[in-house]
Amino acid sequence: MKKFLLIIPILAVLLLPNFSKAATIEELTAQLQVLLQQVQQLQNQLAQAQGQSTTWCHNFDSNLRIGDEGTGITALQTALEKENFLVDASGKFDEQTASAMVGFQQKYKDEILAPVGLQYGTGFVGKATRAKLNKIYGCGIIPVSVAPPLSSNITSNPVAPISPVAPISNASIAVLSPNGGEILKMGETYSIRWNSQNIPPEVQYGFNINLRYNNRHIRTLFTSLPNDGVEQWTVPDLGSGSSGPGYKIRVNYYERTSSGLLIEHYDESDAPFSIVSSNQTQTTENIKLLSPNGRERIATGPNNFHIKYQVNNFPEGASFGIGLHLLRNGTYLGQLFPPGGVISDNQEYWNYSWAPGRYFPIPEDYPLEKAIEAIRMLAEPGDGYTVRIILYNGGKEISRDVSDASFTIVAQ
Repeated sequence: MKKFLLIIPILAVLLLPNFSKAATIEELTAQLQVLLQQVQQLQNQLAQAQGQSTTWCHNFDSNLRIGDEGTGITALQTALEKENFLVDASGKFDEQTASAMVGFQQKYKDEILAPVGLQYGTGFVGKATRAKLNKIYGCGIIPVSVAPPLSSNITSNPVAPISPVAPISNASIAVLSPNGGEILKMGETYSIRWNSQNIPPEVQYGFNINLRYNNRHIRTLFTSLPNDGVEQWTVPDLGSGSSGPGYKIRVNYYERTSSGLLIEHYDESDAPFSIVSSNQTQTTENIKLLSPNGRERIATGPNNFHIKYQVNNFPEGASFGIGLHLLRNGTYLGQLFPPGGVISDNQEYWNYSWAPGRYFPIPEDYPLEKAIEAIRMLAEPGDGYTVRIILYNGGKEISRDVSDASFTIVAQ
């Protein structure tokens, strides 16, 4: 009798959720996650009462990176240990954890790296990595068994299972334009373009497009769109003081599942673009990479290579941050200096002395101002390399540029 008394309170929560008021998509998703965690607790209690081993699970619902701490990191380290990677369950996302995560991403590269065009793991736990972790260890994939009715003649006979929660589809969406660095004028018309994959033809779906500023939603532009990959947008007058960088487009895809839940997949511009008034000339701050700009042969010897760039129209007396990335065949490899290493006073021209071929395999979106210790790597000799430079103002990206053509790294 004791084992069922432990189960009854959880069943009450599972079967009688509070739907007294309309819930948003985020609230429904949060409620679903709570229910799945409670289902796992129920299964563990039943397994323990019947003398069976329990199954560990965790839902990875947020991105994780070097420097993060907490129970989510402990769960990540537990998953990596189960994948036979050497990592301490410290609850801190350190270099050891990042190295193990790179190994995990390489192990499942066909599902994590290949779909987004990457060849090598980054150590950053983003959407694709979380999807694989949840596929293996997520609580939502575990069937649930319920206890038989209470009676004085309780046995350990198997009971009928409840159908598991329908898995989230592997649909994906990618914004193509505007995708960062563009300058759009109020009153003029531009094409918003996106691409989507793995959308089942039999499901009910819809698209909408939102405008965001400094990573916050400011208005919905279109709703209930067909999936034709393009929509013409006339930029509205956003009012005084609204001209400048910091804008992004987010395209949302909604899918209604057989269980009635609404699941959202979305993507947004990779970098901010600018919106200016119709009579404003192009005085928006921008950055231009001068070298390496293509076709150079850069030796990995003791002599540094000077990466040169130009900053235009930056406010007088302001300070800015610079990010420098190394890419090969368009794939991000790492940063040329660790975050926190270069915050420059404003100058029209600037250069950075680079030890050729060296880079730090830090996640691409790691905060510029947050310094960390990182191991410096040496790129393999060969061609196809480019440098990407990003201009930040107050920690926010406002402009970027990349080498016009690839250069070659040679061993010396």
